[in-house]
Amino acid sequence: MFLRYINNFRGIAIIMVLLIHTLIPFTESMNPVMFDILFAVFQDSTVLFVFISGFLFQHLLKKYEFKKYIKSKASYVLSPYLLLSIPGVIWNAYDSRDIHITLIIKGLLTGAISGTMGTYWFIPMIIIFFIASPLLVMIDNRPKLYYGLPLLFIVSTFITRDGLPYQNFVHFLPIYLFGMFASHFKEQLFPIFNKYKGIIFTAFLILLFLDIINVQTHYQYSPLGDNAFLRMWSKVLLCCLVINFLKTKDHILENKFDIFARYSFGLYFIQGYVITVLNKTVLSYFASGTILSYLLFSILTVAICLSILWLAKKILGRYSRYFIGI
Repeated sequence: MFLRYINNFRGIAIIMVLLIHTLIPFTESMNPVMFDILFAVFQDSTVLFVFISGFLFQHLLKKYEFKKYIKSKASYVLSPYLLLSIPGVIWNAYDSRDIHITLIIKGLLTGAISGTMGTYWFIPMIIIFFIASPLLVMIDNRPKLYYGLPLLFIVSTFITRDGLPYQNFVHFLPIYLFGMFASHFKEQLFPIFNKYKGIIFTAFLILLFLDIINVQTHYQYSPLGDNAFLRMWSKVLLCCLVINFLKTKDHILENKFDIFARYSFGLYFIQGYVITVLNKTVLSYFASGTILSYLLFSILTVAICLSILWLAKKILGRYSRYFIGI
């Protein structure tokens, strides 16, 4: 069954991911306070994507068959990842005038591909989730195992993402499982999200405020030395708020974010290249560092990405998912 509110959620998630990556080029030119506010809002938006992935995995469990599942992910996730990594490898060879096979293998295993702004780290991690899918099915078949989520969230608070796939997997595991949990118990959970949305929103704002304060004070009041745990928890709360809003307003929103949802994987795969090129070519025209210039740069980035993907789909036809993920 197609869930329109989850489709819209995926569209919003990729927009937030794009907005954090288009913000990075404005690190020096934007007002520091404004930059820190925007950074706190959009950083770690991957949490939303992981939550959605877990939600959809559980939602589609009736169709799950390990061999078909892995074949599908190899074709539509691994294949475009490997193919679209090639420009990054060439970029790295051109830029450094030196390339070794060990560096290429390491880059592919960790997602550290030049020219992608480091955004490809997500794929090696999510592949671990694909491989671990039988374990995830076992957990959902024994719902009492979800009682372990609080403990996993505590572990995730201290084991932050660092670019290594296995550590990222441990960090994001409770978020993926929380998405599965939300899907499994949606009839009971969604009314709770709606009833306590005011409290959840207040908690989200408090964590966001603490995040901004910590950045402004150079983390001197942060018990863990950085804001990773604050951002993770704030984004988990944001997942609850967004899914509640989209579910309750589904009849009004309809398919407002459908184009971003349908193109989400493609946008993820090419955005790093587009932003890198724009950063080296036209960023100077947005040098004022204002909110307006940031928004215009973001709109330009999205427009170029969507145009490239639309053209690629036209050229590649039914084979496009193997090359660009959509």
